[in-house]
Amino acid sequence: MNKFPENISLKTCEGGVFNLSEFVGRNDCVIVIYPKMGQSGKTLPCELNSRAGMTGCTPQNLAYAALAGEFAALGYEVIAVGTHESLTAQAEFKASVGAPYTFLNDDGFALRAALNLPTFRAGDGREFYFRRTIIVKNGAIIANYEVSEPENDAANALNFVRDYREGHF
Repeated sequence: MNKFPENISLKTCEGGVFNLSEFVGRNDCVIVIYPKMGQSGKTLPCELNSRAGMTGCTPQNLAYAALAGEFAALGYEVIAVGTHESLTAQAEFKASVGAPYTFLNDDGFALRAALNLPTFRAGDGREFYFRRTIIVKNGAIIANYEVSEPENDAANALNFVRDYREGHF
């Protein structure tokens, strides 16, 4: 297990600053990193078109929204992190999926630098994170994996949290 990096602050959809490092030091979390490419998704390089998990931000976040209460009952906060060009677009996406959890913007790629997270460029040059889930317990990263089935990610993460809680690791 690795400790979550210090000094990571990201923008909120409302334009404020959210100290993610401090928050995960006090709260167990599931951090959902999603690409949400929009029109850039239409210009994916050929080698990425067939890669699993490249699309599916809406189904992924709808599933997390549906299971947010179950995560909360287990003591986990859900946080979504994207790299939208505008905070307004990110806020609109959050509203469209009815997400009751925090959305943060990492257009400066602070998590890439701190956690060595892989990114890609769409054909129009915009950069995005590959879809990932990071699960943090007591300030330590207990899971960090690329997501290939966005529609199943929330259920898989919830099962991981339950199994971890029951000591199945």
